Amino acid sequence: MILNKMITALLFALLMSGAGLSKDIHFESGDYQNTLIELYTSEGCSSCPPADNWLSALQYHPKLFSEIIPVAFHVDYWDYIGWQDEFASSDYSKRQRQHYQQGNISQVYTPAIVKNGKEDRSWRYQKRGILVDKKVGKLNVDVLDDTAYINFNPQQKHQDLVANVALLGFGFENKITAGENDDRVLKHDFVVLEHKKKISKTGRWSIQLPKSTKPAKRLALAVWISKKGSSKPIQVSASWL
Repeated sequence: MILNKMITALLFALLMSGAGLSKDIHFESGDYQNTLIELYTSEGCSSCPPADNWLSALQYHPKLFSEIIPVAFHVDYWDYIGWQDEFASSDYSKRQRQHYQQGNISQVYTPAIVKNGKEDRSWRYQKRGILVDKKVGKLNVDVLDDTAYINFNPQQKHQDLVANVALLGFGFENKITAGENDDRVLKHDFVVLEHKKKISKTGRWSIQLPKSTKPAKRLALAVWISKKGSSKPIQVSASWL
């Protein structure tokens, strides 16, 4: 079993570092704001699996990537209690703290859902449907030769816009052997494997695609635009890779 996992990881690493994500893809938003759903989670948190499962179920939402874009940021501040989350990053913990510092959330905790920069504690009871009715501008993304070419035409003028590009992984299953989730098998989708961002004054960007050696069963790319100094998205779009 361990040998099979090592072989799978090696083949995935060779794919990502060699041929890379060379498939040419175009995706775009409409003029109305899509919804970025951020889950802050951890494999070291016993109350997180229900939120992980809720997010995974959004794979089957009829508006996936056309209106809603879910992403899962694994934070590292629970690693000290006995289990180190392999998907966790201090950068993702920092992003959640920035939400708190900007007044977007009431406190730093897991599991936490942030929808378009606003804390949402009622996520379990949300009904499906159009989530936002706000005209913000159109976001276009072309993926060519492992580079994302991004163009955003905002409804209102903004200076120093930031493009965020996140590689998402799907189909992970981990057997936990320590910490609060000891002896549980956790499943994860929409996992942020790598996150890049870049500032522009023109609303145009070229960003080399994030890469990861994690052997995901499927990959997607999420792109969102925000103002410099703000974690709130203005517009977001995504596509399978």
